[in-house]
Amino acid sequence: MNCNVNVPFGAGLRICPEFPLALRIVPVILGSLLKSFNWKLEANIVPKDLDMEEKFGITFR
Repeated sequence: MNCNVNVPFGAGLRICPEFPLALRIVPVILGSLLKSFNWKLEANIVPKDLDMEEKFGITFR
């Protein structure tokens, strides 16, 4: 069986040296960005009217 899998940042001996740092830093940066925004709803929308149901979908690059 031939399994062609794309591994981001490489694997084995040729793994990206910054990969462990990225795993630690990206969540911190994302959290900082989310916290720094001033989140507001559009006019005439109340939180109870928001549809928070999950939907099945596929995303492609």
